[in-house]
Amino acid sequence: MSVRYDYRPSIKPVFHRLSIVLVLAFCFSPFIANAHTAFTSFTRIDFDSKTDTLNLALQMHVHELEILLTDIAGTDVSFKDTGQTETIEATLRSLISEHIKLTVDTSATDVMLLGFEQKKDTIFIYLKGEIDDRPNMIEFDNSILFDRNQGQINSVMAVVDENRKAGEVTIKSGPITLEF
Repeated sequence: MSVRYDYRPSIKPVFHRLSIVLVLAFCFSPFIANAHTAFTSFTRIDFDSKTDTLNLALQMHVHELEILLTDIAGTDVSFKDTGQTETIEATLRSLISEHIKLTVDTSATDVMLLGFEQKKDTIFIYLKGEIDDRPNMIEFDNSILFDRNQGQINSVMAVVDENRKAGEVTIKSGPITLEF
């Protein structure tokens, strides 16, 4: 009498494992999405010893900033539309006063909008802060878009007398402190 063995594995356990993985992925996907990090902006801060000013250049993606400015202004905003310059500047001033904080040697420093320009998919926002003397410490916070992307990272670099310091501002870290 011959006995025949069937060596084909059952596909049922494979589908069972796959369904468990898919259910777990579906349940935890909101947490994974919120934990995703993204570099949203880069800010360079330069000390000008001749004028005792801090010159800031904030670099962001155009499409993200246009969406935010559209929501704030209540009308469609496009950096390509030169007729919207006044609306964009007014909205940027409001955004900057709310989300950009600069402290120099324990004194809060006002930041003034100088202008902006678009280069391809990037917007450069130029700012200026008046100070009394060479900074020993700069504290900087940029919370633009934190309400839209919890995992975003805003990179910062400051240059004082050719001395470079850099770091990152996140929703968890708060302001960055750079000492010179």
